[in-house]
Amino acid sequence: GQDDTTEGMVQYTAFANSCSDEQWWDMDSDLLEVTPGEQQARTVFDAFGPMEQAATAVEAASLLASVEDGLLIIAEERSSPIRMQHRIPVAWTQRAARARIAAINVTAQPGEAYTLQLGVAVANGTVELRSALLQGPLSAPSGASIPPSAFRCLNFGGIDYWGRSFSQHVHIYAGDVLALWCVLSVPDDAATETHVGQLMLNTSLGLRSLSVRLGVR
Repeated sequence: GQDDTTEGMVQYTAFANSCSDEQWWDMDSDLLEVTPGEQQARTVFDAFGPMEQAATAVEAASLLASVEDGLLIIAEERSSPIRMQHRIPVAWTQRAARARIAAINVTAQPGEAYTLQLGVAVANGTVELRSALLQGPLSAPSGASIPPSAFRCLNFGGIDYWGRSFSQHVHIYAGDVLALWCVLSVPDDAATETHVGQLMLNTSLGLRSLSVRLGVR
């Protein structure tokens, strides 16, 4: 049980008089350094996935220093939603994740509206993001193609709840992480082969190009 008689503290009877504060701090020289082996959660719902484990300040700074103008743009699967708005996920600092920087590599079916994310972070200041557009069609070896209009970024515009069209610019601030949600609408008659092209992100720091590789299966 517990005893709340001490003001501002919760006292548990089972541990009463087991160790005073003075005894605890005097143990500093005897404490061992322990390396954590794994993270556990009470249930799957409570668990923190790879996108919810924050990189250290050193890891985040190193990643941002490795990209042009400190502007990080990384493609992320829809199955790994970007949830932390003020921390770079540690998964992005790992070698396997670095291969996804400035590249979109996805597989979709004919007729599918495939959603994906572009994660954006910046080392310093504020950057205005203006548009994300395909630079020409996505082309396949057979000569088949998917038109540029098949791609759109929801953050930059659409239809509001009044049924009116709108467009807007968005801003990313140093210390924040922004998810640009995009839709790639694969035509019903798309050829079942790999289509490639370029996506251009227009920012206040200039244009940023991302390679796009879409496998239609």
